[in-house]
Amino acid sequence: MFLIVLTHMMDLLFYAYMLDGMGVFSDPLASFYFAGEMYTTVGYGNYQLSPEWRGLPLVIAFSGIFAVSISGAGLFNMLQILLVERNKNK
Repeated sequence: MFLIVLTHMMDLLFYAYMLDGMGVFSDPLASFYFAGEMYTTVGYGNYQLSPEWRGLPLVIAFSGIFAVSISGAGLFNMLQILLVERNKNK
């Protein structure tokens, strides 16, 4: 579980670093907050992006949706394997 959470945090830090490096936001904390909102597809922030950056939230949101889906599938698979092993030992 810790490894999965750490991986998602690394994704968020990567996006925040890239947003800050590209100069989308003037504040690194705003870049991290925006990346977190889009990655989790909450998207309720009041950020007005310039026209050349309007496709960026879609990229971040899709990667977040798929990353969380893959993580959930992996956790479900691990739980299934543990339950099968537990039932074998009975």
